[in-house]
Amino acid sequence: MTANKQVYYDLTEAILGCCFDVMNELGSGFLESVYKNALFFALKEKGRD
Repeated sequence: MTANKQVYYDLTEAILGCCFDVMNELGSGFLESVYKNALFFALKEKGRD
């Protein structure tokens, strides 16, 4: 895998991981804006690792 593809793979993995974390924590039934805000904070927190 080229270095460029690896960067996209890692980024995609982080984004999807945060999406699943948010869905598992909140469940269903909220407005899209709630998920958007939760995903923002999950990604921000993930960036600190």
